[in-house]
Amino acid sequence: MAQFTQNITANGNEGYYAGGWNVNGSWTQAGKSYTGTTLYSAMRFTNVTINQGTTISSAYIKMYGYQNKTKQVYTKFYGIKETNTADFTNDPVSRTKTTASIDWDFSTIVLNQQYSIDVTSLVQEIINQGGWSSGNALALFWTDDGSSNEYSQQFKNYHGDTSYPISIEINWSGVSASASVSPSGSASPSQSPSVSPSASVSPSASPSPSPMPTPIKAVLNILII
Repeated sequence: MAQFTQNITANGNEGYYAGGWNVNGSWTQAGKSYTGTTLYSAMRFTNVTINQGTTISSAYIKMYGYQNKTKQVYTKFYGIKETNTADFTNDPVSRTKTTASIDWDFSTIVLNQQYSIDVTSLVQEIINQGGWSSGNALALFWTDDGSSNEYSQQFKNYHGDTSYPISIEINWSGVSASASVSPSGSASPSQSPSVSPSASVSPSASPSPSPMPTPIKAVLNILII
């Protein structure tokens, strides 16, 4: 089983919206503000060394609770469907999202407790794209999904506390189907040469020399006469 893990520790690789896009905030959040504004966040991971089309066994986003808080919050994760997504210097809300999505609904968050969200289908859809290459960057988008006004939850990030960064863990085994096709394709040349020798049976079937005695016998008969 192969594994890729990474903590977000660089500016521009995470951010959230709360009336304005912020890449230097002390937390990551989703839900609704007291005025009903949708709160959303994005997180980006760079140099993801996974080949295009690899089958992902599991993938998790891991975050730590920012405070002890009880609020029923309904949220949803999407992938940003780009083959090498740019950083979040600008608000990424308009970027194309994956067809797949993950519902994450919860009520109680505990300070410094780690939470894992299964995002396997999102990562799979991103790396299945034809333009994806090992070493590219992928990102996820986390947004409200029907919470009541003033119902949101916050999680720690590197800017707020370097000991509690947001991280990703991706696991897979084997290689992609597309990568394994090339060896099987190389078998066809090895077969074609073996056919040509069998075609060379034509020399053994060279009955053309056998008719030669007939002309010789005809000559002898003429001499005898």
